[in-house]
Amino acid sequence: LEADLSIRCDGIYNTYKLIAIIFFVVYGFGIPTGGFLMLFRRRKQLHQGYYFNLYGFLISGYRKNRYYWEMITSLRKLILIFIAVFLDHYPRLKIYMGTWTVTIFLLANIKFRPWRYLLLWRIENFSLISLCVTLNMALVFQDKELSTDWGKAVATGLILSVNALV
Repeated sequence: LEADLSIRCDGIYNTYKLIAIIFFVVYGFGIPTGGFLMLFRRRKQLHQGYYFNLYGFLISGYRKNRYYWEMITSLRKLILIFIAVFLDHYPRLKIYMGTWTVTIFLLANIKFRPWRYLLLWRIENFSLISLCVTLNMALVFQDKELSTDWGKAVATGLILSVNALV
């Protein structure tokens, strides 16, 4: 797509922008927050009959004391979407922010070990490590000195290799 600077982005476009921001806040923060509050209120009954049938899809892979971890995962996804959308004109900053975000959530996953089964914990760790490597290799494509044919080939090979292992 090409930018058309003759189109004025005021009037109705500001209304659309406001609606988009409202929905971003309501859905982006409202659903995870509401989900956490519902789980928190029933945290002692979550693993019993009716409530497990109702909320089991949110809590079944996690340890009992980490019932809220799906909301943490939703927060991670929300932050990454925010970075991808609102830092679009700053590719290097977008890569750095994405890498830092994924690293913070990787460290939280390692420290709190929310998964009930070791295999699930390892899969989550490897997927977050893969994302960190992919984002770091994306920096090669942003750097003029590293962005040679050889540099791009090595970065692409590393990205494909790490993602294939996961």
